[in-house]
Amino acid sequence: MINIKKIAIIPARWGSKWIPKKNIVELSWKPLVNYSIEAAIKSKCFDKICVATDSSDIIKVASTYDVEIIRLPSDLTTDESKMIDVVLFVLNYYEDNNEKFNITILLQPTSPLRTYIDIQNALKEYLNLNKYNSLVSFCETNEHPYKSFLYNDNEIKPVFWEEYISLPRQLLPKTIQQNWAIYINKVEDLRKNKSFFTQPVYPFIMDELSSIDIDKKLDLLFAEFCINNSNKYEK
Repeated sequence: MINIKKIAIIPARWGSKWIPKKNIVELSWKPLVNYSIEAAIKSKCFDKICVATDSSDIIKVASTYDVEIIRLPSDLTTDESKMIDVVLFVLNYYEDNNEKFNITILLQPTSPLRTYIDIQNALKEYLNLNKYNSLVSFCETNEHPYKSFLYNDNEIKPVFWEEYISLPRQLLPKTIQQNWAIYINKVEDLRKNKSFFTQPVYPFIMDELSSIDIDKKLDLLFAEFCINNSNKYEK
């Protein structure tokens, strides 16, 4: 594929349900959002890197890098806001300013251990396997969904069939789960379908460490431990 313009979009809103100011909370002495910005820059994969935020504090942090910053309206930064609407807002902003892109790569700040090599490999596989419309990153499931229960008013019920509950994990089909780290899409598909999952979707499998997603404080502590105890990550 020739003359493909690629944009990395890093959405970093101010609010957070579990960790105050999560996207700039310090992880190993560095604001969380910095990890995604630095990985995007180091990958050298993009024509443009955009940080989209509603926060002056996040703008101040992101402004130390050679990236573009777009301020998001408040209705796109609530707990109920959809990420697809944020991405489309960014794309519309650039189109209104006579700049168009062919491919978007969504990099959420909550995946700080996703490396620049992960980004390079994901984009390379997506472009080489051109039969796929979307790429979504996954990792292996820690808890098999066949062993899950529905819980309501102190009553439990297996999500699937009861005979699966006692089966050894090795006898169950292999399952994977989203790790929220990388989404690659054609802009035309995003506009048409308003979804990051336009079939066929290529599952880009990442290792457990790179798949750490920061949701609660325990995730932050675990990520800190991994950074400080693994040669894979720059200190």
